[in-house]
Amino acid sequence: MGPTLEKLLYRGLLMAPFLNRQTYGLDMIASASLFSLIHLYQYPWSANAFVIYFVYGLGFAGIYRFSKNMSLAILAHVSVNILLSMPYILYLLEV
Repeated sequence: MGPTLEKLLYRGLLMAPFLNRQTYGLDMIASASLFSLIHLYQYPWSANAFVIYFVYGLGFAGIYRFSKNMSLAILAHVSVNILLSMPYILYLLEV
């Protein structure tokens, strides 16, 4: 789906209405849970994968929650994707 569309869905639609309200983090948990569930197509029903994606989703949600800046959350997601892809990219480049 890509970081930009994901942020608009998980953070923009799910969290934006609650940014100025006290939700005790429930908006972040809901957003991270949805982020994890959507990413499980790569690892069907893996508890480990769910937890890993949940932690990433919680981090991205936290960035958006506390900065109120969607661009920072998108930049963080793109950065993580690039860092996690580097071994594969280097392999393809035969470096």
